[in-house]
Amino acid sequence: MFIKFADLEIAMARSYILALLFVLLMLISSCQQAAQTTQSTLQLANEKCEKAATQYELDKCYEEHATSNPDYVICDNIQNPVLKDSCYKKVVAAKNDVSGCEKVQNEFQKDTCYRTLGIANKNLNTCNSIKSDSVKESCYAGVARLTKDLAACELIQSSNAKDQCYSSVGRGKVDLSICDMITDQKIKLECVAVVGAAKKDFAICDSITDQHFKDECYSGIALMEKDESICTSIQDPDIKTSCLEQIK
Repeated sequence: MFIKFADLEIAMARSYILALLFVLLMLISSCQQAAQTTQSTLQLANEKCEKAATQYELDKCYEEHATSNPDYVICDNIQNPVLKDSCYKKVVAAKNDVSGCEKVQNEFQKDTCYRTLGIANKNLNTCNSIKSDSVKESCYAGVARLTKDLAACELIQSSNAKDQCYSSVGRGKVDLSICDMITDQKIKLECVAVVGAAKKDFAICDSITDQHFKDECYSGIALMEKDESICTSIQDPDIKTSCLEQIK
């Protein structure tokens, strides 16, 4: 029994080693294929751009080629720093590869790279990688607009930007209570007008004290109902004319 048990252990060890060797060979093969693909991509780029007369034209050609054949190695060959960063950002967007933003050298462009993917993927953690407060907050606002999530707005420190974020979510959810969270009067009234129109609620329009936004609210309902008679309630002649012309 002891000998059989020992033989079993040896057999299992051999099987484990063979499995590891198989995985290692697969990894090596994968890396070789990736290297060949990268080399092929670069070769195609060089062939396409060989007629470039100047370094700028060559860089521009590489950037354009990277758009249709997204590969960082093409961008690596660009000398112009502005075009190189632009190239990296295009490849990042094509690959949806957040880590690629670190290749961008200009800090502002790097921040906008993170913002683009943060909003596209509705990912606040990506927004947190941004150094510029204004760009970071615009990333939060973009995520909030898509997700209709007030939690993203709460991350914004700037009062005006936070109000704009609340307005975006309030209009998106057609929720008057969110409009009431806005401190800036103009932004609040605009939010209320849009929500009132979306709800086709004349009572909300009538509650607006500013005539301009009240008229905008009436106009919104008139356009949705395709009812010219509602346009006649509008005081502002320009808004009234626009309302009537869009319905006809």
